[in-house]
Amino acid sequence: MVLFLYAAMGQAEGIRGLSGAFGALLTHMLDLLPSPIFVAPFVLLMMAAKVLFSTSYAVLSANRQNRLGQLVRERLHAKLMTVDYAYLRRQDQGRLLSLLAEETWSVSTAYGVLCRIVVSSAYLAVISIVLLTISWPLTVAAVTMGAVLFGLLNVMARPARRLGLAAADVNQTVAEKVLHSLQGMKTIRAFAQESAYQERFEAASADAGQISRRTAMLFSLLSPLSELGYVIILVVVALLAQGLSAPFAATLAVVALLYRMQGPLREVQNGMLSLAQLEAALQRVAAMLARPGKIYAPTGDAPFEGLRDGIRFEAVCFAYGANEDDILKAVSFAIPAGKRTAIVGPSGAGKTTIVNLLLRLDEPSAGEILVDGQRLDTLRREDWLTRLAVAGQDVELMESTVRENIAVADSQASPASVSNAAKIAGLQPLIDELAEGMDHWIGNQGANFSGGQRQRLGLARALLRRPEVLVLDEATSALDAALEDAIQADLESSRRGLTTVVITHRLTSVLHVDHLVVMKGGQVVEEGAPSVLLARGESHFSTMFAPFKAEHKSVASEHRDPIALDKAAEVVTEGLAADRHGLP
Repeated sequence: MVLFLYAAMGQAEGIRGLSGAFGALLTHMLDLLPSPIFVAPFVLLMMAAKVLFSTSYAVLSANRQNRLGQLVRERLHAKLMTVDYAYLRRQDQGRLLSLLAEETWSVSTAYGVLCRIVVSSAYLAVISIVLLTISWPLTVAAVTMGAVLFGLLNVMARPARRLGLAAADVNQTVAEKVLHSLQGMKTIRAFAQESAYQERFEAASADAGQISRRTAMLFSLLSPLSELGYVIILVVVALLAQGLSAPFAATLAVVALLYRMQGPLREVQNGMLSLAQLEAALQRVAAMLARPGKIYAPTGDAPFEGLRDGIRFEAVCFAYGANEDDILKAVSFAIPAGKRTAIVGPSGAGKTTIVNLLLRLDEPSAGEILVDGQRLDTLRREDWLTRLAVAGQDVELMESTVRENIAVADSQASPASVSNAAKIAGLQPLIDELAEGMDHWIGNQGANFSGGQRQRLGLARALLRRPEVLVLDEATSALDAALEDAIQADLESSRRGLTTVVITHRLTSVLHVDHLVVMKGGQVVEEGAPSVLLARGESHFSTMFAPFKAEHKSVASEHRDPIALDKAAEVVTEGLAADRHGLP
């Protein structure tokens, strides 16, 4: 560009008097050209080369950046799919949502920022080398002042790290508030707490807005200050060049190159600032991806080809934490293969914990679970779970269609199999009423379905699986007796040798099971055939069942439990009467 400017002004021969490597280079170029004006095509060629390299870099960097973001998201999701369920149970879902949906982008963003810092640093290094060939005194002066300016800007940018930490925290809080509002919308409205939750969300949103404004203000202040600093450097270098009596061509080249350094220096400065802001998010992503500090359930390596003899709990203990009391206390009982086993007991007895252990969502803290004499944790997890299905009272539904919610039990199931499972579970009348049929959107957590409809959908899932071991955890508590009997009849007729585990509070529904396990306070107090336990006048089951022998036979035959309801109402009323006299 210097040669071109001199040639354009007709003063190209004045360059021959320059000394040093820079003068020798320009003189050599001048000798090679037929005319100084021929330098113009070379200038255009260099500009075209720069555009080509810049475009290529932008495309390659964008592709690599997007690929990295995709890879981190996939690995993070895989981590959530493989880490122990107990670990996930302790995490806030809002935090996990923010981590997966937002903070994974911080990795790809940081990669892009780091690449720009490296490229800009290389750019600065090349320009510095060229400056040294022109005039080392001017270069030393410019680099020294540039370092001082860079240090001052870094000191002013220190709040960026604190703002980054605060932004990560407040964004997580906003995500949590949104998730809580969506998941608890029915409860919030039922208790008229809309205003309270709106105030909480607005407070979190206001915090996020304040941090964003402070960050924007910091960036807006640094940019003009850095530009002012570069102008000062240029003026000082020009004055110094005049004091050193440097040739005009050299001074022109130095000033032009220093001006070109302004962009890369700002890129490095802004990049360091951005990395400081991203630090908190990067640490959280790294912490989740790191293997230490997490528990992974044993996957097992022994094949499982089907239940032959039965399942046996041997002195099994379980607690949710190292410092927590045991939920199960040395529990021992049997689940015979091909039979119907019922587990009964009051709330808090540990029945659902047993289901979680069978599903391998949790692992025993002591004792062992034996399947045909082999430890459950040594069996291949997938082999075991493909032969087991569960339908529970609290059916976990996804915000999707009826069809997809049933097919979650078997992603390879045919449409005909899904429809057949829905019919057996008693869902067909409901599906016929829906305009979209099986493609009806059920809403968040199945909010558009009643409790009985949700349970039928859960049963349809279990039936679609066609399991060898079926666990019904209060799975028919919201169904009428006729539908429950029809489902049980279909199960028995379609799956000969099916092993069924029934968890229930309905004592009348367990009279016809093959094996009964009675629990209380996290312990098994007795087990055996229901008829044998009833025949014992002082057995726990006989005592629990006594009220049903004396009264409400017609109601009991419809699988209702008015005595339990009366007791529950009495407990609630007594608890409120102390401070709410005249409660209707």
